[in-house]
Amino acid sequence: MNWKAWKRGLSVAALTGLLTALITLGVVESITWEELALLLALGAAKDMLLFLKEHPVEKVHHTTFLRKL
Repeated sequence: MNWKAWKRGLSVAALTGLLTALITLGVVESITWEELALLLALGAAKDMLLFLKEHPVEKVHHTTFLRKL
């Protein structure tokens, strides 16, 4: 896996966590802004940590860029 794909995967994991947290809002009837912020942060952090568990930084291969002369 290269850095670009790894960063994309981490971003998708964060978005998935945010969307999961937003979906759970349909179950909760009343929620404060502080609880909403905490729910969104925890949802994103959980999915990002799960992604990092499966794809640690050490497994990312360094990519070389070819420069035009």
